[in-house]
Amino acid sequence: MDDIYKIIGTFLVLFGIVYFLWRLRNECRKINENAAQQIKKLQAWHNQQKEILENEKMESKEMIAYIKNKINDRESPNNNSS
Repeated sequence: MDDIYKIIGTFLVLFGIVYFLWRLRNECRKINENAAQQIKKLQAWHNQQKEILENEKMESKEMIAYIKNKINDRESPNNNSS
C-alpha cells in the first residue's frame, strides 16, 4: 500500500513540476511578446523624434542662411546711399 502512495505522490510532484514549467514558459512567452511590441513602439517613436529633430535642424539652417543673407545685403556697398 505504501508503494502505491509513493507512486501517486511521485506522480503528483512530477505533474506539479511539469505544470509549473508549462505555466512559466507561457508567462515568459507573453512577456517576450509584450517586450517585442514595446520595442517596436519605442523604435517608431525614436524614428519620429529623429525626423522631427532633422526637420528642426533644417529649419534652423535655413533661418541662419536667411539671416546671413539679410546681414550681407545690409553690409553690401550697393545698398549704401550715404
